Amino acid sequence: GRLNQKATGLDNLNIRKALMIGIDREALTKQILADGSLPAYGFVPPAIHPGPGNQTFREANGDLVPKDVSSARQYWKKGIEELGGQEPKLTMLFGDTSVARDIATYVQDQYKKNLGADFDVQILTFDASLDRVDQEDYEISYAFGWIGDYDDPMTFMDLYLSDSPFNNSFFESEEYDRLIKEAQTTSDLQLRMQNMLKAERILIEQAATVPVYFAVFAGVRKPYFKNFAYHSFGGTDWKYARIQGK
Repeated sequence: GRLNQKATGLDNLNIRKALMIGIDREALTKQILADGSLPAYGFVPPAIHPGPGNQTFREANGDLVPKDVSSARQYWKKGIEELGGQEPKLTMLFGDTSVARDIATYVQDQYKKNLGADFDVQILTFDASLDRVDQEDYEISYAFGWIGDYDDPMTFMDLYLSDSPFNNSFFESEEYDRLIKEAQTTSDLQLRMQNMLKAERILIEQAATVPVYFAVFAGVRKPYFKNFAYHSFGGTDWKYARIQGK
């Protein structure tokens, strides 16, 4: 989920933390999605393999988002106090598929239950939600996620550089920038990986994003459909696909 830090109230760390913590991800993935999707307690998905030593990145950094959903309300209350007692009026964007609508109902109910907050929901097409986020005309967006371009944590981590064109949450951290830019240029692979691990911890500590779930995909393939590649980090490769022996 994206939080527009230029929006009223979302520049407050405690408000963002409340939004990040206040969703029961286990119930979402098991009861609402029920398709094998995994609850997300970090930003980089477990399908990204490179990590320190023989660990994946996710194994090395573990679960970063607190799992005690009931603790979200104290952050929400503290944030409201810091905002002068004025509860922010927030609208959440969601996609228009049947699954996205179910998620919208669930998340809206979770924030009501765990924060005591009533948020509006807007259902949009994929293209319309992209336009709203690109135009900075949103507060909270759960309308779309991110699919990696290659099997390395950097395909996710560079999104939140302060000068990234994809950083439409407007998160800024000098230390995050330093760690990621050093990781992009160093030839020391151990330093590179440690920098990215530290940077992800900053991302979650600052509630710059709201990881919700890691989607999985299931399907069947005819035995005569050859050389089709589905990448674990996301996306498909049709370059060498062919029909053979049908």
